Amino acid sequence: MVICGIHNHLTSEHLEGHCFAGRLSEEEGRLIVDISKSLIRPRDILHTLKQRNKLNIIIMRAVYNARKNFKVMEYAGRP
Repeated sequence: MVICGIHNHLTSEHLEGHCFAGRLSEEEGRLIVDISKSLIRPRDILHTLKQRNKLNIIIMRAVYNARKNFKVMEYAGRP
């Protein structure tokens, strides 16, 4: 039940750190997987993503999560 339709906080000027703004696109996810296969360090992967899109505000944690998710999917079929 909504008592008052006004938010109790101001809108954020910078979205860095918010889960919605930090999401990876499908293209970025594929790029991370492809670069990770070449044994490139995560900080260099992040640097590459930020060079490709200057307005990109993804954080290092997103790179780590994408790499981990790929490894989990890759090893899922192994006994």
